[in-house]
Amino acid sequence: TITRPESLEKSEAPSPSSVEKDTEGLTFFYQGNIEQAIDSWVSAARLYDKEGSPDGKSVVLIRLSQAYLAAGHYKKSIASLEASLSISKELGNQNRIAAVFGNLGNVYIAVGPPDKAYKYLKKGERLARELGNIGVLADILNNLGNFHASRNNVREATQAYTEAKVIAEKGNNQLLAARSAANAAMVYIRTGRHRMSKPLLDEAFNLTQNLPDSHEKAYGLITIGLSYVDLHKHPADTD
Repeated sequence: TITRPESLEKSEAPSPSSVEKDTEGLTFFYQGNIEQAIDSWVSAARLYDKEGSPDGKSVVLIRLSQAYLAAGHYKKSIASLEASLSISKELGNQNRIAAVFGNLGNVYIAVGPPDKAYKYLKKGERLARELGNIGVLADILNNLGNFHASRNNVREATQAYTEAKVIAEKGNNQLLAARSAANAAMVYIRTGRHRMSKPLLDEAFNLTQNLPDSHEKAYGLITIGLSYVDLHKHPADTD
């Protein structure tokens, strides 16, 4: 028989790496397990720091901020983004800076003040346009639409959502395209423009149902379904 060496008997499984914890966080977030995603990304940030990988840490801090925002931990979300912004500036990563600006603007939509949200969103938009980063630009434009919708600026909101949808489609980001279309439709419903909302809801539904199953897909379908309920109250306007 082969005897296992004593050293192997006492050895422990290797600790997970920063990348493994980062990936674990993405899986939890994708499933809608927000608190578990937070725990994984906090660990990943510490490991990236320990490994001397500021680039990896700046990315995971943005993800962590989105999880904090989803859980309603606004101050922690802002703190994570400010830490990522500081690292990104040190690295000179302009694309990351644009993404952080957009995310900061999105958090400030929720917590205020509005002028601070708008400032960050516009700074992110300008930088993303200069860089030609359509992925970041589409996301910021959708958030900018959210800002204008929250302020009842109908024309500005629908313009931002429409451009976000077009750019997201160019970048093959079906989830964001569907979200932007649904957001525009909700603005039209709220302002009584029911005929304009129906094609957008149909488009959002078709895009969403073709996505892989996830927490965000489920949330998107529920949002679209509730919008159809609102639209159904006005059959004379929408056939």
